[in-house]
Amino acid sequence: EGTGKSSFDIWMAAQITRGTLPGAFHGTPRRVFYCAVEDSWKYTLVPRLMAAGADLSMVGRLDVFDEDGLDVTLSLPSDNSLLEAQIIGHGVALVVIDPLMSVIGERIDTHREREVRTALDPIAKLADRSGAIVLGIAHFNKGNGNDAASLITGSGAFKNVPRTVFGFAKDPTPEADRVMSQVKNSLGREDLPSLTYRIESAMITTKTGIAETGKFVFTGESDRSVAEVLRDSNRGPLDGQDD
Repeated sequence: EGTGKSSFDIWMAAQITRGTLPGAFHGTPRRVFYCAVEDSWKYTLVPRLMAAGADLSMVGRLDVFDEDGLDVTLSLPSDNSLLEAQIIGHGVALVVIDPLMSVIGERIDTHREREVRTALDPIAKLADRSGAIVLGIAHFNKGNGNDAASLITGSGAFKNVPRTVFGFAKDPTPEADRVMSQVKNSLGREDLPSLTYRIESAMITTKTGIAETGKFVFTGESDRSVAEVLRDSNRGPLDGQDD
């Protein structure tokens, strides 16, 4: 936690709304859906989107209401058809789900791969049919390994179903930037470099005055991967020393 995963989502969303993200969407601004379970839309997400330079008119807040009009959390796979219809109807290029664990149906045991796949496999197919990216945020468990994909909390489905997995970590080295690595890619290159980034303070203008928020900024390539950062973070004070 606290590595800036959600801030990366904001950065990516902003790039897509402006058509500046390198790749298939470059040059054509596209819409984004944001499903944030934990963060405040008004006080957290919108200020961060503003700081990232997003076109707010291209960002949709994804809310679900029950038959009585009460605001409820998106639930997968129950709401899959609703989600797909909105993605296709609005020409959405990116759906951010933060955190992914919070939208898994309440009857699903998130530690059983077969059950979790009933929620995630249809989402993968939905993304394939619609052409949209579905980006889910997940946290590490309390393990001490250095394989970022294997440390994702819950069943192995959370690393097996996604076609690509990125890891984020704080480098324990004083004054060092944070590190982002691609730890899985089933569809593209696996030799991409790790990148360094930091969360910088940004001032934005709101209706009630100037407000301060955080902004995700890439700072270059890293000579250390997330796996190496995790390894060093887990190393005890005597590790690596001679007897």
